[in-house]
Amino acid sequence: MKIALISVNKGDTLPLNLIILAGYLKKYGNFNEIKIIDINVDNIYESILRYKPDIIGISSMTVYYGYATKLAKKLKQNINVPILIGGNHISTLPNCLYDCFDIGIIGEGEITTLEVLKLYEQKKKFETKDLQKINGIAFHKDNQIKLTEPRPLIENLDEIPIPDYRLVSKKYFKKVVTPAWKRGITAPMVTSRGCPYTCVFCSTSICWHKRTRFHSPDYVVEYIKMLKQRFNVDFIYVWDDMFLLNKPRIKEIAEKLKKENLKLNYIVHTRVEVVDDEFCKMLKEMGVSGVQFGFESGSERVLKYLKGSSTSIEKIKKAVLTCKKYGFLVYGSFIFGSPTETIEEMKETVSLFDFLIKADIENVWTYIMTPLPGTKIWEIAKERNKVKDEMDWNDLSFQRIENPLLLDEHISREEFKKIFIEGRKKLQYFRWKKIKRDLIHNPHYLILNAIKKPQLLFQIIKGRLNEEVWAIKDEI
Repeated sequence: MKIALISVNKGDTLPLNLIILAGYLKKYGNFNEIKIIDINVDNIYESILRYKPDIIGISSMTVYYGYATKLAKKLKQNINVPILIGGNHISTLPNCLYDCFDIGIIGEGEITTLEVLKLYEQKKKFETKDLQKINGIAFHKDNQIKLTEPRPLIENLDEIPIPDYRLVSKKYFKKVVTPAWKRGITAPMVTSRGCPYTCVFCSTSICWHKRTRFHSPDYVVEYIKMLKQRFNVDFIYVWDDMFLLNKPRIKEIAEKLKKENLKLNYIVHTRVEVVDDEFCKMLKEMGVSGVQFGFESGSERVLKYLKGSSTSIEKIKKAVLTCKKYGFLVYGSFIFGSPTETIEEMKETVSLFDFLIKADIENVWTYIMTPLPGTKIWEIAKERNKVKDEMDWNDLSFQRIENPLLLDEHISREEFKKIFIEGRKKLQYFRWKKIKRDLIHNPHYLILNAIKKPQLLFQIIKGRLNEEVWAIKDEI
């Protein structure tokens, strides 16, 4: 049976979720004819038609669900095969199982997808009596959407095979300028699933049932060894929501990496309140060179509203300075336009940028508050009639500067736009810092990219001169 797994999530990173899924299906279902089709590399529609799959699985985030729906409708007009839909959006809003999709994979997808594919392989069709026996799916019956019992999470993550990155384009493994200021090959990996925190704007804890599970240190080291030996990877982005959650585990990983003589660089994600000298020493031992935070706000009140009482502006500053003391590259993000946030509180965020510039961290990104299904922010947006279960999903954008959805009605859009652009103007410091760094460490690479993408270089310069900074990309 030929299976096509489709990623419609745009970006410059490989579809790791589909690589993991494909590996699981191969090991436990003996499904060996699997093709990953990636919007960042392929013409999706034409690639699907050429492959002629027996069944299609699409993975989509909320902001790309409109495209996923459009693609599925077009496919249904031309090929008569079942289409599955998975990902965060359908998992948190199963009522979005439109007629163009046959089955929605709700929550953790490996076991559920395997059972669905085995059923179809055996019977060549889906019948209600059979679908009702599979946990973790949504399907259509009598013009209604039916949900089966939730799928329990996989208890032992090490049961999942180490992902086979050969399933995606080789373009992801070309040498680039890494954050460690050297030319090398980068790759992402995950070593855990879940997050114990419940930020009001994030659906991660909902998708993972508010639990965190970890791959064992042995698994993680074998994973890293595979990336180094098979793809010559030099730099790894660890995509865990909270890598710094288990101190003994990190210490054991660091010791095993040293024993295996695996010398790579890493960027990890964490929260400011868990950073201390002990953690930094362990990360240094492991080879971590960068730490990324969700700072979110420079206002004490808004910060606690978004992330809970365990964080503070003082802890942000302390975490930044501690990481800098150990020589880590520090990255962070902020959100503008949260419910109840005032213009004065947004100005406090912009003022915090001055501290981050003075601390000479590596980069900062800014987003506009965007409601995602399943979150407290989504419920507020529904109460304000800004979103609904059936809508134009293209209206959801993290850069919706002209019409931020969650901005309180009494706040002027013009004032909001002004303060947001003022913040982006300050953040140009980090864009120019990157260009300067690349000129010093990899001038040939920068010049080559400027030749290949002259319009992007022009956009950066134009943005600097005309202050149209919200349109500028974070990279060149």
